Amino acid sequence: MKSVTRRNILLGLLLTSLAIPAAFAQTITLPAPDAARLLALNVNYTTAKNNALPSMTDQQKAEIDKLEAAARAAAGAGKYGEAMKNVHHAQAVVAGRAWSPLRQLNSSLVAKLSTALPEPGQSVVLKVGQWYEPDEKVTGKLTAFVAVIRGGGIGGRVGSGASNEPTVLKTEEIESGDWLMKPATFTVTVPNLPDGTYSLGVMLRPATPGSDDAEVRAGANMRIVRGAKAKVDALRARVAAMKDADPSAAYRVTLYDSVVAGDITLSRGTDLMAEIAEANAILDEQAKHTDPWAARRGDMRKAYLSKADNTLQPYRLFLPAKYDGTKAYPLVIALHGMGGDENSMFEGYTEGTGGPNVVKKEAEARGYIVACPKGRGTADMYLGQAEQDVTDVLAEVRRVYKIDPQRIYLTGHSMGGYGTWSYSQAHPTIFAALAPISGGGNTAAMTKIASIPQFVTHGDNDKTVPVERSREMVAAAKAAHTEIVYDEVPGGSHVSIAVPAFPKIFAFFDAHVKPKGAE
Repeated sequence: MKSVTRRNILLGLLLTSLAIPAAFAQTITLPAPDAARLLALNVNYTTAKNNALPSMTDQQKAEIDKLEAAARAAAGAGKYGEAMKNVHHAQAVVAGRAWSPLRQLNSSLVAKLSTALPEPGQSVVLKVGQWYEPDEKVTGKLTAFVAVIRGGGIGGRVGSGASNEPTVLKTEEIESGDWLMKPATFTVTVPNLPDGTYSLGVMLRPATPGSDDAEVRAGANMRIVRGAKAKVDALRARVAAMKDADPSAAYRVTLYDSVVAGDITLSRGTDLMAEIAEANAILDEQAKHTDPWAARRGDMRKAYLSKADNTLQPYRLFLPAKYDGTKAYPLVIALHGMGGDENSMFEGYTEGTGGPNVVKKEAEARGYIVACPKGRGTADMYLGQAEQDVTDVLAEVRRVYKIDPQRIYLTGHSMGGYGTWSYSQAHPTIFAALAPISGGGNTAAMTKIASIPQFVTHGDNDKTVPVERSREMVAAAKAAHTEIVYDEVPGGSHVSIAVPAFPKIFAFFDAHVKPKGAE
C-alpha cells in the first residue's frame, strides 16, 4: 500500500525460414495501456507543450486545459487508454493539427511482432491493434503497405522516420475496422537483410487521402543477428547442464528470449554475439572452479537471481582498475531516467560527441564503484518491484565486493532524480549523500532524509521536468535544516546540465562520509 501511495504522489507530480501458422498470430499479446505508459507519454507531451507555450493562442491553452483535466480524471479511474486518448488529442492541439479520424487512428495504434529477432527468410507476423477507441473512426477501405526500414521510422509519426526509404514487402486492401476488438495481422517473409536494427511495420493510406495526415503508420523494432539462435540454444543447453551456473551467464539466455518476445530492445551498445561469447567465457571459468569475476575490472554487465520471484535481473557495474579487495571502496548507485535501463548511465552522458562517459571517467579517477540497476521497467519511478531491484542490486554488490558502509551514495537523472529522493526517503539510513539531477518528489517526506547531505542540479529552462520541482524539494530540505547545495543552471535544459554536473557530484561525494553509527 505504501508504494501505491508514493506512486500516486509521483504521478501527480509528473503528470515500447520457418512458416508461422495463421493461428499463431492470436498468441501475440499486444501491450495494454497502464500507468507507466501513460506517465511516459505525459512526459513527452509536457516537453512539447512547454516548448510551444509562448506561441500558443488562448483558445489552444483553454482546449488543452480541458483535455488535461479529462486525462487526469480518466487516469484516476484507472482508464489509462482513455487518458492516453486525451493526451494524444492535446498533443495534436499543441502541434496545431486537426484531431481528424486518421490522426486519431494513427495515435491509437500499437503493434507487436511475433519475433523481434528473426533470421532472413523467416516468416513473421505483425499484429496491429489499438490502445483505445477513437472518438471518430475511419470508415471504408485502406491500402496497407507492409514495409521494412533500416534504423526504424515506420512506427513513428509521419515525417519523423529515418532518412532512408522503406522497402515495401507486400500490399493489401483492408477494411479500416475496429482494431480495438479485432486487431489486424500481416504475415511477411523477412528479406535477406544485413545484420542490424530495423523497423517492420505497416503504412495505411485511405482511398482519398487528406493533407497532413494522409498516411497512418504502426511498426515494431526488429534486429537481424545471423546465427544467434543456434548459439543461444547451445548456451541454453550448457546453462541447464551446469549446476549453479553464474547468473550473469544465464541472463544472456533471458536477454535473448526477452528481445525475441519484444519485451525489451537491445541497447545501442549491446553486441548480442559478444554477449553470448561472454557468457560462455564465464562458464569456462566456472568449469575450472575459478571465480570468473576475480580479475575483471572496468565496465561489466552482470545479473543476479532475485529471491522475490526467482527471475534473473540485470545490472551494470563499474569497478575501478585499482580495486584489489584489500580495502573498502565507496559505492555509487546511479538511477537511469524514463525510457532507459541498466545500460543508460554508462552508454550516454559522454563528454562531447564520441568522448568518454563522464560517470565512468570520474569513478576511475576517484576510485569509486558504480552500480546501475535496471529497475524492472522503464517508467516505474523506482517504486514497487523497481524499488526492490535497487535494494537487491545494492545488497548484491555489497556481498561480492568490499564496500565502505560509510560511503554509499545515490544519484540519478530525470526519473532517476525522482527515484533518488523517493528511494532515500524509503531507506533513510543507507546513504552518505544524495545527488538528484532534474528531478522532484514528495516535499512532505524531506524530513525523513534531513540528515543526508544533498547536491541538487536543475536547469532553469527545463521543458520536461519544470525547475520548480527541484526548487520545492530544496526549500523543504532547507526548512528541515539539511546540508544542501543547489546548482541551478541558467538556461540549462533537461539534458544539457547532466554531464557537467557529474564532476561536481563526485567531488561532493568525496567530501561527505557518513559518521560511524549514524542512523
